[in-house]
Amino acid sequence: MPVKQDSSSLNFLAFLAHGLDEVNGPGRRKYSESSLAKADKLQARTLDSLAYILVGQESSQVVAVGALLPPKGSSETAITLVVSENDSVLDSTSSHLNHVLGLLRVIHDYPPTKAEDIRIEDFERKGEATDYVRQFITLETALIKYCAPKLDKRYRKDSRNTNFTDSLADLFGLPAHERDDLTQTQRDSLKAFQAAAHMVTRSDGRPWLQHGARASHSAARYLSQNLLSGDADVPERIRSALHSLHSAKKVLDQLKHLEFRIFWNAYIKNVLRWLSKATAICEHYGNVARIATTPSLASAFFSRGFKTKFLRNPMASRQVSFFVDRPTVRQVLSSVGVPLEHEDEQRINDFIVRLANSQTADITGDHQLEVTTHIPVHCECNVLKAIHSKPAVSYIGVSELSCAFCAIYFDAYREVTGERTYTRGTHDQTTDWACASLVEDDSRSGINLKDFLETDTRIRASVCKQLRGKIARGWNVYVASPRNSQSTSASEQSPGRSGNEEKADDDWENPDYAE
Repeated sequence: MPVKQDSSSLNFLAFLAHGLDEVNGPGRRKYSESSLAKADKLQARTLDSLAYILVGQESSQVVAVGALLPPKGSSETAITLVVSENDSVLDSTSSHLNHVLGLLRVIHDYPPTKAEDIRIEDFERKGEATDYVRQFITLETALIKYCAPKLDKRYRKDSRNTNFTDSLADLFGLPAHERDDLTQTQRDSLKAFQAAAHMVTRSDGRPWLQHGARASHSAARYLSQNLLSGDADVPERIRSALHSLHSAKKVLDQLKHLEFRIFWNAYIKNVLRWLSKATAICEHYGNVARIATTPSLASAFFSRGFKTKFLRNPMASRQVSFFVDRPTVRQVLSSVGVPLEHEDEQRINDFIVRLANSQTADITGDHQLEVTTHIPVHCECNVLKAIHSKPAVSYIGVSELSCAFCAIYFDAYREVTGERTYTRGTHDQTTDWACASLVEDDSRSGINLKDFLETDTRIRASVCKQLRGKIARGWNVYVASPRNSQSTSASEQSPGRSGNEEKADDDWENPDYAE
């Protein structure tokens, strides 16, 4: 049976705040990055990358990773990786992590007499690699194979892979003034784009347009066709294509090429942002591989040993019911300081109707709505409560940016406890969410329950205050624009192509194009 939520509960307040966001139309994501100056940047990057490479599902999977340290004065020397998901931890997640850690141990334990110096960010082909370098290639291809479903989804989002290849073909295609299929505005954008491209150079001084752009084009087309292929020889070629695109990203990221990036974005929006996301696996692989090669990380993981702990999510299989009617909404709005007039009765009725539409639920009686749903304790909050009061790295890696509710919870936790524990940041949007509780973890032993209850109560009071403020702001937005429809954005369409489609080739595999 679903658990009914009281209208004053934090979960109900979060439900209502999220409902207002949905009805008002979700705004653009606002990326707010936490200050890594307060956390060890190497540890932070490592935990973020471990979380990232544990996502193997196409959608609806978020993973968080924390690290417990050995207690001071204890004979215990091993660190413990603490892993949680928004749902129950999948068997594939735990087995993949253990597999990755096993591959890292092989690299770490490789006989020093045979281990040459390696720059992890450099790409080396398997056929030309030494046995030592092949261990790194084995690790990277294992990550790519496991993450392929999610990589493919990121790659194809809003058809930006097609926008990328189309705009590159336009770059080295007909001059802009010969493109009769474009509007004058598009021709002007293409002209500036083509002119700026001639100024882009690689680190070796060679022009990128002649020694890289076509390779990026063919690599992107290969990935579009083969990311989910199960053929035995494909993962190595996918790795090669990803590195080709990542090399292009590193070239274009240079400050001296800012003008070119601006003109490209004016011609086709968000292509370069897509390029960063599409090749992020290359950087995350590098961060994970450094566990075996960086002395401080290698010592922590292998010299002193490590353990893994996969957390149960207390809300993973629990359904809850939220009951919404006019008196309940009015009571909440009054409690958050919203002055209500007689005409607000109709506004509340309209809000309940639109909330029902966003939840695909039916209204019964006099604007009464009951929503039965699944609200998870988000994985970063679950890890935070698991490491509370224990020696731990003051950072929790998450496979994606935290939601606005998690940011509120972490703010409250830092305010109450004084512990400077962070995640990478927040996208400032809301989703289904349940508030964590420090006293729900039945695996704790020997804790001071009174202290835990007091801390938990103060955290929840702070969260409650911030949720009430968010509801008040959301209602003000709703009143100011009561008929504001949920925003939608059409997938960006690229301008028409010039002439014939160039045949896909293997330019990215030509050593002459390696950055």
